[in-house]
Amino acid sequence: MINQLKRCPFKDEYMYDKPIPEIVRKHEKQDPKRKAHQYTSGTESDSQQSVKLASYEEYSISQSGGRRCNREGCSRTEIGRSGLCIRHGGGRICKMVGCSKSVEANSDFCISHGGGRICQYPECTKGAYGSTVFCKAHGGGKRCTSRGCTKPVHMGTLFCVSHATPITYSESITEDQNAVQSTAVSIEDGGSMPIPTSDSDSRTPVESASHGEIQVVPDTDEMSKLMPEKEHYLVSMKDNIIKLELDHQTFLVADCPSSLSRQSVLNLVEQDLCLLPETSEYTSCYLCFLQKNDRLTHIHDSFFQTMPDLVFLDMSDTRIRILPSSLFGLSKLKVLLLRNCLSLDNLPPEIRELVNLEVLDLSGSELYDLPDEIDELTLLRHMQLSFYGPDDESEYAHLPPRLVSPGFLSDIEKLETLTISVHPDDHRWAKIAEPISKDIGVLENLSYLQFYFPQVQMFEDFIERSSSWCKGTLVKFKFIVGRDVKRIASRVPNEIELTFHEERQSLRFVNGNEKVPQVIQNVLARATSFYLDHHMKVKSLSEFGISVFKFLKFCLLRECPKIQSIIGNNSTEGAFPCLEHLSIYYLWELEYICKSPSVKGSFPALTHLTVSTCRKLKFVLWESMLPSLSNLKELVVEECESVEKIVRQEKEKVNTNNNAEMLPELRKLVLQNLPELVTLGNGLCLSEDKLDINGCPKFVLNSRPKEQSVVKQRKFLRSLKAALQFK
Repeated sequence: MINQLKRCPFKDEYMYDKPIPEIVRKHEKQDPKRKAHQYTSGTESDSQQSVKLASYEEYSISQSGGRRCNREGCSRTEIGRSGLCIRHGGGRICKMVGCSKSVEANSDFCISHGGGRICQYPECTKGAYGSTVFCKAHGGGKRCTSRGCTKPVHMGTLFCVSHATPITYSESITEDQNAVQSTAVSIEDGGSMPIPTSDSDSRTPVESASHGEIQVVPDTDEMSKLMPEKEHYLVSMKDNIIKLELDHQTFLVADCPSSLSRQSVLNLVEQDLCLLPETSEYTSCYLCFLQKNDRLTHIHDSFFQTMPDLVFLDMSDTRIRILPSSLFGLSKLKVLLLRNCLSLDNLPPEIRELVNLEVLDLSGSELYDLPDEIDELTLLRHMQLSFYGPDDESEYAHLPPRLVSPGFLSDIEKLETLTISVHPDDHRWAKIAEPISKDIGVLENLSYLQFYFPQVQMFEDFIERSSSWCKGTLVKFKFIVGRDVKRIASRVPNEIELTFHEERQSLRFVNGNEKVPQVIQNVLARATSFYLDHHMKVKSLSEFGISVFKFLKFCLLRECPKIQSIIGNNSTEGAFPCLEHLSIYYLWELEYICKSPSVKGSFPALTHLTVSTCRKLKFVLWESMLPSLSNLKELVVEECESVEKIVRQEKEKVNTNNNAEMLPELRKLVLQNLPELVTLGNGLCLSEDKLDINGCPKFVLNSRPKEQSVVKQRKFLRSLKAALQFK
């Protein structure tokens, strides 16, 4: 993950996405006023050791920021440079005679007298609402999400007044309302929270859900889906048991009552929260969803004290910097999700108190380090870790000397899923990767592993001694092998790399400088996705052994300066039988996709082929390859300065069927910046609607211009003869 530059909260300079603790402390000493906005937890000594900023924002108006009205006793905000608030005559006033209201936007009148944006509905003079062009009465603003309702929403909720029943935060919810999803808003002590009611008894109690939203439904014989299928996890209930499906694993989270009530689920997903009450009144809560509230920077230490039965907690995609102390008193907690919490620096030693924890997900949060007490969570079955690493070498002086204890996995023997993401240039990882890989090799139940092996020998030792690999239970893996480097700008499009990571068995071999190791060939025999990145010796993929690619679906090649062909002369027919996606970038010596035209039947499942910046390539496909490419849907050729044609004919004429049938599934042919391209070549004839051509000055669309001119001439003569006979 490339660090994103952000503006420093203390002065006008840029920094990376995580401010170094030393820099934070230095600036806080220079600006003591900011301590009023810090949130700390634990003892006073702990707070002094780790100073945390709760927000990057300046003081808000409610915190006495901005200029105030000069009228004695008035604390309202000054409008413009007038020195007064609106009530005392500040700002610009409507020019209509007798009107004292403020003007709207950049106009000279208030809304009542035609100022600002006016509703576009005929004969309506009311102001347009929000970013729309209509007033509320004529459809402006957000609409109620209840089925068939077109009324405006109420008080920032998803429903109108008719479909929302306001209840207090502490009001109990009866059992007959358990099929209704709760929609929450920012709550302060003593406030109210609108809860939508169903339109009819026959309506299915499932609302549209985004990331992490839960659908509360009564128990049925079939598995009731509590989460949308497209999300990264799914919560469901069957036979009074709450289940979690995550990364093809199923976790029995807890036994629950016959049906979940709204008191059992606290759902505050994506509500733009910035503040929560000090304590929660959901005393019987089992599931708590707080994710996707990117303004939430702090949770009171006592918030979870009234939730002793909580078993599932998701705080992903928030800006919390310190976990509340009451969280570590949740002795029944089994699932803790903290994905993409970019402001979270580390976990406290109190994490050891969560003795029943089975799922700990910190992917994307990029912690500074992990406490030694993590090894006391012996019941963990699913653990995903992500560590921060700086691009600037000078930052290491301010970071912890090690990421995690080398033996932290020695007592966690039940692990089934383990992912560890680190900065590729972090020398701290190079020191501990080998002992950690040895402990992973002992895990017998491991079914999914994501790991970075800086050395090929380390990878070879792991494959030889890993019991889960040898038994075949490690069915999902994402391996990076070789000394990786951090690239500020990748030469491969993001969507291509994302497609690579979506495969269940992937191998990335980077910066190889020797012959192909046997261990790489052995792993490729099980892989479905292969990324060959900057290998200095390989001249063809045939050197890996074509037979090892029998299950490969995705192949990506980048910056391999010696590769001359993808399939060499010695390859047999039918290579890459399952390959669907082949992407080639910056292979400067590449001359052939398939070196010999006699190697037929290759790439039968190929749907996408991309060739980019291969300066010695003169053509892409042999004409004899076209019959086997019956599934090809997209062909992209770009920045190849020597390409003269896309399809080249062999010396001996190949018998082919009608050209239009050669690539029956081809929907898109992209040709970009090919200065020497003249024609598509023999065997390939496409209509213009399938072509996307740019920067090809010599290109002639018709591959057989002479034959086409003869056909046109004959048509003209026939039409002329018919006209003369008619006369």
